[in-house]
Amino acid sequence: MSQFLETICLSNRRLLHLSYHQNRMDNTLQHFYGSMSPMMNLFNEIKIPSNLPPSLFKCRVVYSNKIETIEFIPYEIRTIHSFECVEDKGIDYRFKRCDRSALNTLKASSHCDEIIIIREGLVTDSSYANLAFYDGDHWYTPDSPLLPGTCRARLLNEKTIKSTRIRVEDLKKYKEFKLINAMMDWEESPVYNIDKIEISRFTQ
Repeated sequence: MSQFLETICLSNRRLLHLSYHQNRMDNTLQHFYGSMSPMMNLFNEIKIPSNLPPSLFKCRVVYSNKIETIEFIPYEIRTIHSFECVEDKGIDYRFKRCDRSALNTLKASSHCDEIIIIREGLVTDSSYANLAFYDGDHWYTPDSPLLPGTCRARLLNEKTIKSTRIRVEDLKKYKEFKLINAMMDWEESPVYNIDKIEISRFTQ
């Protein structure tokens, strides 16, 4: 039986944007279980331990047809110095599964700190986050993500970012970029110069 995952930001003992995670979990359960989809309510299931300090934690919820585990893990935003575009035409991560072996294998193939995954010539995601690119006027996110993340969905709803098709050769049109996921608030997520992305294997 497949196991799925929700990673929820707990900041100052408050679960952030929980409705977006509930919606994704509902959609996942509906896809795999259909009319037999179990009812699970994250608002009721997650109990914050009384001894947890008011700092930043990753609330990690593993589920299948029931909640398997709920963990609270201290979190710090990663420091990344280099990115590389890598291609995988067949990678499929439409649902947030616990099994990340395909992503981990792809990341291990790179000499850089982080990868940007290219599928059929289109920019998708990094190995653990969606992407947003700045052209000097607006922020854009690829319309072809491997996983439509909860933070991405919220930022689109708030019109902080816009969705557009981004091919690997389009990257040079942008000035800066960010990684976005549930654990990194938009204002706190580091901004990287587009020159940090190595695309040599696509431009030769």
